[in-house]
Amino acid sequence: MTEIDTSKTSREFDAEIARLIGWKLIPDPQYHTLGGAMFAVLPSGEKRFMWHLKENVYSGEKRWSPTYDIAAAFDVVEQMSTRFWFLGLRRHIGEWEAYFTLPINDPDFNTQQFGACAISAPLAICRAAYAALPK
Repeated sequence: MTEIDTSKTSREFDAEIARLIGWKLIPDPQYHTLGGAMFAVLPSGEKRFMWHLKENVYSGEKRWSPTYDIAAAFDVVEQMSTRFWFLGLRRHIGEWEAYFTLPINDPDFNTQQFGACAISAPLAICRAAYAALPK
């Protein structure tokens, strides 16, 4: 099992997940009058707001955070599915368990599977994706 650094902040782990699923991180110093913002840019060119560049700035804008928000976590699931990974998710002994399974084309129907547990489903999904994807 891949060791996951749980000391990273949500912001750092969100950024790492965005990079692993193939999104670029681009700062926009001209964004708003609040000192700029960081965006995740999808291969299609669509941008997702991640955070303000200045500390302790809040604009009320919804932040893309796959470790916190289930809708953003499913952006990760969608990206994983384009690589033929399948998600399994269940509640297990007070935690969420997520795992990604990759079928291997062989006569014995073998698979690769990577999983992780967390207190929330979005965080478990991100930890499992982190374990499954090459760094």
